[in-house]
Amino acid sequence: MTLDPSLIFRKIMPMLQKTQNRVIFGGLIGAFGGSSFVLSIYPIAIGLLFDQLSGNALLFTLSYVIPVTVLWAIAGAICGWLGKMRDGAIVLGLCGATSGILMSTAFLGESSSSAILLGGALIGLIYGVPAGLLISGALRRPEA
Repeated sequence: MTLDPSLIFRKIMPMLQKTQNRVIFGGLIGAFGGSSFVLSIYPIAIGLLFDQLSGNALLFTLSYVIPVTVLWAIAGAICGWLGKMRDGAIVLGLCGATSGILMSTAFLGESSSSAILLGGALIGLIYGVPAGLLISGALRRPEA
């Protein structure tokens, strides 16, 4: 017995046409994206952008895992509810910029300039916009 990919596709697509399923899946994917942003993307990128920071960038950002994950889960659910790629890019781009600024406040005492806030916002924006495009593209609202 072989597994037919078209059969799987025909079973999953009707599930994603329901708004509540798109919201749930969007929230889950957004939560995973937010935790990935806090635990890997942000510490590496901020360490590369600002040489004067100590190597403890990951330790400074660990306290932001739960708030940023919840923020990204809410934004992912909104992307699933909206179901449009442009709107999803805007929502998660703003969410990424907000969470980047939020986490950059931990480094204000360690960095000599406030440019670290701009760097955090840019990192979040660069990560959030493609994430919004992907989530909203995968959970696109069905055509009426």
